[in-house]
Amino acid sequence: MLSNTRFAALLTVIVILALLAGTWFVGIGPRLAEVAAADNERATVEGQNAAHQAELDRLIGIDANLSTLEAELAELRLAIPGTPETSVFYRQLDAIAAATGVRFTDISLTNVAAYETPEAVVIDDGAEAEAEVDQIPGLAEALAAVSADNFLIIDAQFGLAGSYAGVMDALSMLQTGERFVLVSGLNIEEGLRGPDEAVSANFTGQLFVLLDSTGVAPAAEATPEAAPAA
Repeated sequence: MLSNTRFAALLTVIVILALLAGTWFVGIGPRLAEVAAADNERATVEGQNAAHQAELDRLIGIDANLSTLEAELAELRLAIPGTPETSVFYRQLDAIAAATGVRFTDISLTNVAAYETPEAVVIDDGAEAEAEVDQIPGLAEALAAVSADNFLIIDAQFGLAGSYAGVMDALSMLQTGERFVLVSGLNIEEGLRGPDEAVSANFTGQLFVLLDSTGVAPAAEATPEAAPAA
């Protein structure tokens, strides 16, 4: 049988353990939970701040290059305008003729058609090709932005007469001028030609129009007609 002294000591220990347990559950435990929750919240806020800082840095970079981007946009708008702007294109052809000494015997811009989205083509490495497209920044968004509602294709036919060198120079200038022209066919007299030998040539191509989101092309320019020979 325990002596009174040992019993009193055991009782004291039990009381102390009870007090400690009560202190934990009432004071320390909740406080530690609050600290853990605060740490989690701090980590979340730091993550959000990092994301916001990254976005801010991106916007600052865009703002720093804004003038360059605006210049590039203006250049692209000349290449693929928001309306057919055939009169501007005819002036470009006049400048080419004057610079190369050739004569446009025929200029025909007659067929305006809406862009047709090509059907999906299944290939063996389709997944790999799709992954490559996804890796090009902004390409998927750019492709998705082009549709029959806003993209027009103008068929073009040209006839040229002049020296062989002049005709070749005119063709090169046409493909690298302000207005983008996709040359798809060329018919020129066969045989070896000297640079100054007179030749005639015909070629076909396409011009493109990306309509402004605020409206459509004016009716007067929606169906360009053949221009008189230069």
